[in-house]
Amino acid sequence: MMWLRKSIIFTCFFAVIASSCGRGNVSEKVEFSVSGIIHGEEVDQDEYSFVAKILQDNQTICTAILLNNDTALSAAHCFENYLPDEISNGSTTRQIAEIITNPEFDYSLDNYSDNDIAIIKLESGDQFNVSKYPKITALKKQRSTFLVVGHGKDENNITALRTKTIKEVPIKRRCYKNTKKIITTNTAIYGADSGGALLTKNDLGESLNLVGISSAYYKGDFCRANSIFVNLADHLSWIEKFI
Repeated sequence: MMWLRKSIIFTCFFAVIASSCGRGNVSEKVEFSVSGIIHGEEVDQDEYSFVAKILQDNQTICTAILLNNDTALSAAHCFENYLPDEISNGSTTRQIAEIITNPEFDYSLDNYSDNDIAIIKLESGDQFNVSKYPKITALKKQRSTFLVVGHGKDENNITALRTKTIKEVPIKRRCYKNTKKIITTNTAIYGADSGGALLTKNDLGESLNLVGISSAYYKGDFCRANSIFVNLADHLSWIEKFI
């Protein structure tokens, strides 16, 4: 059985007015992207069976979220300097057939995170062992608990864990610039893996809803430190064309 990492802490609260988040401009250039989720605990792959790894030469470069057996979602910037060829989930590995980047994504722009999503279409092959695929939903303002899930290095920069580790961490606070971006504030000790999922549970607590894709990590005086996610509700009509 493959074991992964998680951390669940229910400590979210809302700051929906951008001016409450500090001095900086949220459109400032992101300083760097992170390659893993920091301070998580190990969990079984089966608990998040829709979370996969994007591989190039058998090395993990980003996380992908499976939407069905033939389609996955990730961050568009993952494909700027890489030519990945496979997606791996548990014991199943499938060849990538096509990568469809959001037409409005431009990595040279300061606000590239607004549109930092890509659809991954897969070659035909074995079925992934996914118990239930996540549903893309709009972020509810009353929601108080979030999970970030993705593959990557841990806080000790141990690369051996990178190909077998899923971690989830809490979000302390959020602030907004516009509908295309979800920014978690004061998350310097957490971070999030590129292409990883920002999740909530439905009202009955029975299933996970996908509300964001991890794009980047901004470190500066704005909100002290922020993990930036693409707000998927704003791109739902585009995503549905390829599902």
